[in-house]
Amino acid sequence: MDLGISVICSTNKTKMLENIINNFISQDYKEKELIIALNYDIKNLKTFSTLPENISVYNLGSKKSLGECLNFSIEKSKYPIIAKFDDDDYYGPMYLSDTIKSLYKKDIFIVGKSCIYVYFSQEKIIGINNMGRENKYVNRVHGSTLMFKKDLFHKIKFRNIDLGEDKQFCKDSLENGYKIYSTNKYHYVYMRNNENNHTWKISNDYIMKQCVDLNKVENLKEYLAISVNRAKKAYL
Repeated sequence: MDLGISVICSTNKTKMLENIINNFISQDYKEKELIIALNYDIKNLKTFSTLPENISVYNLGSKKSLGECLNFSIEKSKYPIIAKFDDDDYYGPMYLSDTIKSLYKKDIFIVGKSCIYVYFSQEKIIGINNMGRENKYVNRVHGSTLMFKKDLFHKIKFRNIDLGEDKQFCKDSLENGYKIYSTNKYHYVYMRNNENNHTWKISNDYIMKQCVDLNKVENLKEYLAISVNRAKKAYL
């Protein structure tokens, strides 16, 4: 029997709610729930009354830190595995089912992706960041790909901060003896749109220079599907 996964996501952007929900619903993993923590002020939650039963939305207001919102979401979760989603990235249908495989290893409590696809939507260019940091133990993974055993939460919580909470989570975990494992680069894309909309205030040009294997891509989902199929054939 598959372990249930609680997906948590905190957002302060109203226009990203549809993306969050679509990413979750598209997952082929059956035993799952989504907990959305709204990090902005909203008068009522009536607009969310028609959502599926496995999606919960909580209004935490704008005064809570991102770390507090994430901790609150974990406390509300019911499954033994926690997966952190970001509001504006892309998670392929096999993301949860593929990522959780590494958590079945006995000595691993935290997994994620250190090597990731990055898509620059305005330029329609995709590249790979941190090439070579796949399928190995690392010091940290990309915050939007964090997946960990909920038991870890008894000792490690997100700090009460708005920036770098995922990096600090990884650091705190390592210092307490928990290993972090970087899975493959597939099924997830870090989306770079207008750089002013990102928490990580750094230019797209700078990030693009850190990427390799840059390609012009019109249909992102099709490109990713082809990449996954090529990877499968390479192991046959």
